[in-house]
Amino acid sequence: MSMKKIISAVIAFVILLPFVCGCSQVIDGSTEISEPEVSVPSFSSAHEAKRALANLADEKLYKAMYTEEWYTEYREIIKEANSAILKKYGTDEECISACTELYARILVHKTKKRYDRADVAKVFIYTDNEINRYEYVNAKIYVLDKQGSENDMEGDMTIRIRGNSTAVSEKRPYNIKFTDKTSLLGMPEGRKWCLIANHFDKTLLRNKIAFDFSAACGDIAYIKSEYCDVYLNGKLYGSYLLTQPVSDGVLDLDTKNGDFIVERIVVHEGENDFFLSGDAGYVFDTPEREEMSRGEREKIISFMKTVDRAIKNGNENEIRALIDVDSFVSAYLIHELFKDCDMVTGSTYFYSKGGILYAGPIWDMDLSMGNVSHYYDQDKYRIYNNVTGFGNGSGDSATGIWAQQELFAYLMKHSFFADAVKEKYVSMQDIIQGLYKDGGYIDTACQTYGESFARNYSQAGWKFVPYCDYEDESPESSYQGNVDELKDWLSRRDDYLRKNLINKK
Repeated sequence: MSMKKIISAVIAFVILLPFVCGCSQVIDGSTEISEPEVSVPSFSSAHEAKRALANLADEKLYKAMYTEEWYTEYREIIKEANSAILKKYGTDEECISACTELYARILVHKTKKRYDRADVAKVFIYTDNEINRYEYVNAKIYVLDKQGSENDMEGDMTIRIRGNSTAVSEKRPYNIKFTDKTSLLGMPEGRKWCLIANHFDKTLLRNKIAFDFSAACGDIAYIKSEYCDVYLNGKLYGSYLLTQPVSDGVLDLDTKNGDFIVERIVVHEGENDFFLSGDAGYVFDTPEREEMSRGEREKIISFMKTVDRAIKNGNENEIRALIDVDSFVSAYLIHELFKDCDMVTGSTYFYSKGGILYAGPIWDMDLSMGNVSHYYDQDKYRIYNNVTGFGNGSGDSATGIWAQQELFAYLMKHSFFADAVKEKYVSMQDIIQGLYKDGGYIDTACQTYGESFARNYSQAGWKFVPYCDYEDESPESSYQGNVDELKDWLSRRDDYLRKNLINKK
């Protein structure tokens, strides 16, 4: 080795000793905090040192993810690095020494990075592509857990806009997809995930209420979800619910042995649909139609027709041999209590597992619990709101029997099923009343996630105005006003059902 290289190596080692040894030093009887170990390459020339430092300094870090203090310090070191790269040094050894020190300082500072955590998780999505409805585009994702680093993750994924009516709203919902199964925020692993915007629900609560109430029922599959703040290319887009979709592993189906998921649809949409007697239509969800042989598709259709006939014929033993009655009871209760506007016209799922048909999971409940337009020009909306001449004509959407539609209408004519619904409703009374009572579920959720909800309106800029023709056309002008309206609706709904469904003679 040349004398110059030996000298430069010695200088670099002396300069970097505090960074790489990882040991505490005792000075005047006090103990300094040890610096983390970092791996710094050995440079053989000034050109190599400057090039390596430039590459390190050019690595992209996203300001929105970090505390202001940490990021400011980081940028100051980068400024020094950029100055060193442009500076003319007297000797190569001097240049190598300066660049090596700065290289180490950058690495050390990165090991001490501090994320800007909040009261809920943060999801940062960065992409150079335009996100659209029709194809997935490449993106980077960073998930920062509110609790600390245990559930943090970063990685590559693809993303597209999800939904139907929600897809054209300003606050877009998204589907994201990983190459491998991935756990987010401690939830079970999956390749596909959804970011639900809750844009049509001013409380941002209705989907979460339905998911968590389903879990409390104990006998229907349910969607796990976590609130998060979503940032797209550094801009806050507001409060979202992060969930797995119904179709991606939530149900642990064995599709190779005949398990499947179907979704109820309202109109004929194409060859992916099939219809039973009457106007009950379904779309293949999992596996998708193109993934099955014609024989496999026909087997599913035949099974659904058999279930349809059994329910309409009313033989209890035959029904119990084909469906999981408990899940159907809970599904009916949930739809009746929360009065989902889109029940059986979309986003209503059934799945077969081991040759038994189950109802659920409950999905897409933003247009429920009274958050439904009085004026949209369809009879469904008039019946929902009981406007004059429709429903019971009360003018109050919290009244009226709603969920006795299609299969559920036939099931509720069978005493064994209707009695099971009543028993379930009574057994859930503490939980139902706990939703809307003061200090209950809704109030607790507002306290837990309130800062995030506030940012959705104050920082992301969303307003208390209708964002689609289907939602309540006259929301309250404040967040608390909309929450109070939701609680009052649930209280009136529970009171009506106790008197007209449970205690009905």
